[in-house]
Amino acid sequence: MGRGRNMTLTVISAGLQTSIQGAPYRGMRASAIPASGAVDPLSLALANRLVGKASGALAIEMTMTDAKFRADTDMWIAVTGAARQLRINDTSVPTHTRHKVHSGDSIAVPASNAGVRSYLSLSHDIDVPQILGSGSTCFSGRFGGLDGRALKNGDILPLKTAAIEEVQTITPPELRPIFSNAFLLRYTMGPEHGWLTHSSADMLHTARWSASPRMDRMGIALGGGMLELAKNDNLTSGAVFPGTIQCPPGGQPFLLGVDGQTSGGYPRIAQIIRADRHLIGQIRPGDNITLVHKDAAQAQQIYRQKMDFWRQYVPDIRLD
Repeated sequence: MGRGRNMTLTVISAGLQTSIQGAPYRGMRASAIPASGAVDPLSLALANRLVGKASGALAIEMTMTDAKFRADTDMWIAVTGAARQLRINDTSVPTHTRHKVHSGDSIAVPASNAGVRSYLSLSHDIDVPQILGSGSTCFSGRFGGLDGRALKNGDILPLKTAAIEEVQTITPPELRPIFSNAFLLRYTMGPEHGWLTHSSADMLHTARWSASPRMDRMGIALGGGMLELAKNDNLTSGAVFPGTIQCPPGGQPFLLGVDGQTSGGYPRIAQIIRADRHLIGQIRPGDNITLVHKDAAQAQQIYRQKMDFWRQYVPDIRLD
């Protein structure tokens, strides 16, 4: 169905790096296109489930700060992720719940003191071009979303009616992720893990790491110690992925996010397992990070178990 009169959402206050995100760009890394998409695909899927959309449908991803919008048409909305509440006009209402808004209503999503990103899903589709199989914002390529950029005050997002699937009006309490200021991330050894000194290899899983202020959708520099390499050979650039931990010459490990580059020349000392990568997007500066080693078989088993659990509620979910 096409776009109707005044079927839009107006950005009143965009906050910090609010953007249109959904499913990642899959199968494009050989063309140097990063995954992009929602940093926390689990929270995105839970929001979309509440408005009857596919788990990877486009929604609005908000980062740390308050954001405010105006509905210019009647629709259903839902907010999940870091936010603990939202306001419709002057009324506080819970997250993880479907809410009806009417044309002219304001939608305000306050910042949270734990977690980083929140997701606002709409029962209407956000009407932006689909490029290379996704409409998500790719900041480095400057395409996708709204002109390949973060939203700003005064932006008007075009909407169109959507086919709504079976709707769950509230996320069951036991399925709502709870964010704190401490994260446990499991990892497998990277291709150059053996380049670390013995003490640094031990330090990787024994140190108390923290997220430094140097962080964005591209990745997080880890504080808490400096690693040493026993081998300093030149490394030909190789493939890297969201969740890859690299060790630059200075020794401060860097954890790649969804907007991270597709290849790099720093030793790849570890890889966060696929089941835990959605947590990376909820880590904020100063948060504690514990790294726990798993072998490849354990990583695969953890992923299968996690997907079996979540697909009971969100059958089409993908955690890339």
